Amino acid sequence: MTFDIVHIFLYFIFEFLLFFTSIRLIFLITKNSQKEIHKSELVTLWLISTIILSISIASLFSFLHFNGELQYMLSALTILIISHIDKKINLKNYYKEISSLVVSFIDKFLNWKAIVVFSLVLPVILFVIRPIDEADSSQVLNYMFDWLLNETNPYIITARGPGYWELAYLPSLVITNNDSFFWITSFKPFFIIVTVSYLVGRAIGLPNRLNWFTVFSCSMFFILWFRTSGVSTLKADLLLGAGVILFAFAILRVMRGDFNRTSLVFFLSGIIFVLAKWNGLAILFCSIILLILFNKNKILFEHKKFLLIIPIGIAVVFLTSGHYYVENLIEFGHPLASTMFETRSDYVFKDLANTSIFSNLNNEKMYEYLLYYEPNIKRAGFLFSAIVLFGFIGTLGTLFYFTRFYFKTKHFESNILFLSIFILLGWLIFLITPLSAGPKPDDFWHIETFNTLRYAVGTIILTEVFFVYFLWKIRIPQLIIFGIISINLVSRLVSFYWQIYPYLDLSFIIYPIIVSIIILLLKNSLSSKAKVSIIISLMFLIFVFAPTLVDQQRDTWHWYWNDVIMEVYYLPSSTIALLEEPPRPWSLPPKHPFYGNNFQHTVIHHTEESLLEILQESDNLETKELLPDYIVILCNKHLSCNDHSFEMSLEFSIYSYKEIFLGKRGIILASIENFEK
Repeated sequence: MTFDIVHIFLYFIFEFLLFFTSIRLIFLITKNSQKEIHKSELVTLWLISTIILSISIASLFSFLHFNGELQYMLSALTILIISHIDKKINLKNYYKEISSLVVSFIDKFLNWKAIVVFSLVLPVILFVIRPIDEADSSQVLNYMFDWLLNETNPYIITARGPGYWELAYLPSLVITNNDSFFWITSFKPFFIIVTVSYLVGRAIGLPNRLNWFTVFSCSMFFILWFRTSGVSTLKADLLLGAGVILFAFAILRVMRGDFNRTSLVFFLSGIIFVLAKWNGLAILFCSIILLILFNKNKILFEHKKFLLIIPIGIAVVFLTSGHYYVENLIEFGHPLASTMFETRSDYVFKDLANTSIFSNLNNEKMYEYLLYYEPNIKRAGFLFSAIVLFGFIGTLGTLFYFTRFYFKTKHFESNILFLSIFILLGWLIFLITPLSAGPKPDDFWHIETFNTLRYAVGTIILTEVFFVYFLWKIRIPQLIIFGIISINLVSRLVSFYWQIYPYLDLSFIIYPIIVSIIILLLKNSLSSKAKVSIIISLMFLIFVFAPTLVDQQRDTWHWYWNDVIMEVYYLPSSTIALLEEPPRPWSLPPKHPFYGNNFQHTVIHHTEESLLEILQESDNLETKELLPDYIVILCNKHLSCNDHSFEMSLEFSIYSYKEIFLGKRGIILASIENFEK
């Protein structure tokens, strides 16, 4: 395994530059009152800033067709310098404040409870630091490499959806020439979900320990981690979930009187994030209505401020994730412009509508899969059925109670009323979402496998927090509530460990825990500088060892073509023609593993016909430059190589290509020059 340590170091510096820029932005947003703001809010603002900054850099150079490591590094440095242009700022004191802020985080969160949580979660974290194998993510990577190579722009993506979130992964690809750092980006919306869920619980009055324990249980929800969504994929579902929870918290924040720049950043970030997926449009519409309904007096009182905010907000949203919808509207006449809208109108309004859960509520299978299908309940937690029912019945009951209470007393808890309405609307939107039941009418695969829950991540997390709040509010003893949450948490952890145990090397788990315990024991005797230095050093070591960890798992996660992949993985720079047999009409084979360990190869998708056409014109000088050094024929992962694959191999041999490798599901042919090498 050979990795370019220089480029890994450059990516570490890139993230470090974004870190300091984000901290500066936090100082500007909070007007230097960050000590008065809860630490979870500061962490959330930092995560939001790093996401938007990295996407903005990648977006700029991708649309300009000017991607390159130098451009990314210089732009990150330039943004950092610009953000610090201020005559009033004393840089020495400023960075002392940052250092003290970081040390305060270390002192607060580095304790025995954190070590226990870290020990429980570490196996799951290590499990998701792996190569991308999920089908939709592999398809997206095909488009992302075209952006990286400056061949197309982010408007060209699967189903013409918004390419906003996918751009967040581009800096690591461009700078490191390696696919081992996707998990760093994927964890950012995950941690936003964690911190903002806690802040929502805090905003409605949930006791601190109960709140953190609830959020810990929520964070172990399987769809946040792996399978068809989560940290181990490139999907925007976590960002959508983060956006939904940000909406809830931003509105709660305004309702309690915090109508300021921080609340505005939270709400605008929610808009930007939910627009990363087309089904976020309905959530956005409902959130804006609820913001107005529950804050109409504040809006009327400060209408001048709102009139100023609206055009600024529209401009920010348009320049980030909103312009994808405008481009689709201009080009296709519809803001979504997904492949589903490029077909007949009767499919759109009839067949597509029949793929939602709502349209299949008369089918008993819906209730079985959603509420008591044993494999799903084991993964989602033993209390998942109760939480789903509470999302509908509990919120409706809350609305009925507050209506009755209001007519008696003319008073009600507006924050609880808002949250119950917000959650109920989230579930209703989920029910009517196309494809929530299955990929086509009378096909319930999405709900049967719980793949569909990725559309409702934010709503599910909020429902679980609100469920615990309800138990606490009706005065169930906290010890019993802790026991109820524990049942859910333990069932999720057991399900995780059962799935991941065969894949993990125990040494990878033991060493980090030992290091954490040693740091904890030494914490009180270390100076502030030593604490910061140790944290930075450990972060850099993680960057250095991540590619090794990812590479060790290629055989596990690319098992269907791994023998073929590894034959070309370390070859010198070459041109590879990639074919799949039989070709699938709806997707292309993933080409990212074939770029090699440092993206040294040029990989071009071909059909049998298109490649033969080039080979037949091989006497032409211009065509000669297009001739591949290697031809890789992938047999569809559900099949072994069949007779036609071998016929193709013989057909290409006429043009001086010889078979150099026959794998379980693939064949590699080399040009005569490379064969002789």
